[in-house]
Amino acid sequence: MKYLIPFIAIFIVGCATTTPKKYRKLTPQKRLSAEERRKQAVLNYYKKLRANAMKRGQYINKSKKRYSYIPKRKMQRKPSRPAIQFVDKKSQKVEIEQNMIFFCMEKRKSNRFDQNNSCESYAKNIFDDCSIRYADGDPRLTRCVKSGLR
Repeated sequence: MKYLIPFIAIFIVGCATTTPKKYRKLTPQKRLSAEERRKQAVLNYYKKLRANAMKRGQYINKSKKRYSYIPKRKMQRKPSRPAIQFVDKKSQKVEIEQNMIFFCMEKRKSNRFDQNNSCESYAKNIFDDCSIRYADGDPRLTRCVKSGLR
């Protein structure tokens, strides 16, 4: 009995003082509405399924697409034209004269050239036109005369 009175006194004093109750803060999961909680549950369910499938080696990640590397085409430089290499003027003059004579021999019976000097004058005019465009010794002069006589 001797211990009973102090025990009751402590019990009364202890119950008389109130301490504020501490509530646990709401977790983000509990703050969500019922529909949002259901969506989260479905997402978690599928995450677990994928995790289990990955452990078994059945899961293939389809989000990572693999592409084969195709190298870009490099711009190919056009080969630069070589500088014009001049030929010997004497041999060029001989070649052009031979072409003019051969042309006149080939066309001597055509109606286009009825007089004797008309073919030579025609070939000479072509040569003069080409010699104005190209310098002596230029291989393009020979090509110009040949194409003009055709």
